[in-house]
Amino acid sequence: MPRIKKDGNPVETKVRKPRTTDPDARIALVDEQIHRLEKLNESRRELIAQTEKKLNERKEALNKSEIALQNAREKRERIVAFKERSAMTKEERAARRTAEKAKIAELLDVMKTTGISMDDLIERLTVGKSATEEDA
Repeated sequence: MPRIKKDGNPVETKVRKPRTTDPDARIALVDEQIHRLEKLNESRRELIAQTEKKLNERKEALNKSEIALQNAREKRERIVAFKERSAMTKEERAARRTAEKAKIAELLDVMKTTGISMDDLIERLTVGKSATEEDA
């Protein structure tokens, strides 16, 4: 007798398939299952390959976007620096030049006291620069 739900309707019961004992039928069922699973696994491999391809494309796009972002930030910094330079008054520019001239005069005085010529200084700076480039 079927069970009755709370609302009074009978519950539908599922009928199980009878289990076959015939070895040939069981082999056929397993072969069918193997074929189905091989097909499923192949479709999953294809899906994974497509997903990896999309992932690599998105990584490349992200790298390009990050480079473009960095370039845009550098461009902004250059524009801001130019704006600040052009926004300086004549007095500020004159003070800046005076400070730079004072630094140059101090450098020349130090060079005279130590006996270093301009060529020696340039040679030392370029040798130091090339040594740091080789280290990198």
